[in-house]
Amino acid sequence: MITPKISLTEAAENERPRGLTPDAIEAVKVLRSKQYSWRECAAWLNHRGVVCDYTKLFRLLAKHEE
Repeated sequence: MITPKISLTEAAENERPRGLTPDAIEAVKVLRSKQYSWRECAAWLNHRGVVCDYTKLFRLLAKHEE
């Protein structure tokens, strides 16, 4: 089967955004308020299809708290 060619711009526009969405960040804040560890928050997000690890969460949330 031949796949149709699309431009690089179209391919880039179709990519999912990198990083966590504001909704995911808020979810982590809620989980942390419920005493979830960073690892548990990462596992919770991964279970729901958001690829991340606990160090990424920690660093990202540290930036948002500044």
